[in-house]
Amino acid sequence: MSDPEPPVRILRRGRLMVVTLSRPAQHNAIDHTMLSALGAALDEAEADPALRSVVLEGNAEVFCSGLDLEAALAGGAMGQPAAEAGARRYLALLRRFTRSPKIIACRVAGRCEAGGIGFVAAADFAVAEPGASFRLSEALIGLLPATLMPFLIRRTGFRTAYRMTLAAPWLGPQEALAAGLVDAAGPGAAEALRHLLLGCERVPERTVAAAKAYFDGLAPITREIEDYAVGRIGSLLADPDAAARIHDLMAQGVWQGAGRGGLR
Repeated sequence: MSDPEPPVRILRRGRLMVVTLSRPAQHNAIDHTMLSALGAALDEAEADPALRSVVLEGNAEVFCSGLDLEAALAGGAMGQPAAEAGARRYLALLRRFTRSPKIIACRVAGRCEAGGIGFVAAADFAVAEPGASFRLSEALIGLLPATLMPFLIRRTGFRTAYRMTLAAPWLGPQEALAAGLVDAAGPGAAEALRHLLLGCERVPERTVAAAKAYFDGLAPITREIEDYAVGRIGSLLADPDAAARIHDLMAQGVWQGAGRGGLR
């Protein structure tokens, strides 16, 4: 029996590591194997002084569709301790993006929803190619984007993050740029990212780390905020009513994988 496909693929290009999310059958949904693989990729990058940047990408159809709810809720509502443990692992990865001495960037070419937006929000830079689209869809199924929200507020500001949560609009590349979610958009996005990364290579790695620590101190995400976020999503995922609604939506084929015409 062959080994399962890894949840990420890693390619080295000189001083750059490209990490491609690779769970296409699950629409690049986040599970514990993906979190572990992304953590291992960062371990590898941070152990190599010759490497300066890590770019996270998906495929042309989907960047990341968020938490793999089908797997997480396969047996019904999660127990709150298990839900909180998973949320804390995800939050720890986002936190690591903001503290890594490497430049972390996201290149989004397809659909980016829910927890996928957390990757974008926590990255140092993000760009949206012409086919990219973004949405916080959690509220539509009775959840909240609680764990990623401290990072999104730092990136876009409170009002934009609040609107994205309650109205759950789809944002195209230019809308994402106007919202401050990404740093470049459209046909020139990949080239803009290349120039950003080249510019950062002129800065010593220790200065990158110092800059991240300094800016983190200006807009801190405290342990109290982290605990509040983890506890909030933990209680929601443990709610049997929320689990039942999610199962109903998945049975109707209007949750993960539905795309822009699906969950409304």
